[in-house]
Amino acid sequence: MKHIVRLSAVSLSILFGSCAAAPSMPLDPVRAVATTRFDVTVDRTTLKLPYYANTALDETNPAIIRAVIAVHGADRNADRFFEGVRAAARRATAENSTLIIAPQFLELP
Repeated sequence: MKHIVRLSAVSLSILFGSCAAAPSMPLDPVRAVATTRFDVTVDRTTLKLPYYANTALDETNPAIIRAVIAVHGADRNADRFFEGVRAAARRATAENSTLIIAPQFLELP
């Protein structure tokens, strides 16, 4: 599980780091903002990336054998992407063995 959390941390850092320095444009407000935050450091500045997950990223869970990172589109609706992947995992009876993470990028590059 620790290697999955590290892999997730690296993936989120890469995704967020590539978007952090890009200019942004005005967007419509999002419907929901994730309450869980992941710290990402870019150019010695720590940013807080909201994300949805079905298990805590800082806890060991030996049942986890796979991870899915769901990345939303321009609507920034990470909550809907998270719930969609979670429903698919539930239908496949794989929810308890799958770490599902949906980072929420509130500004577009």
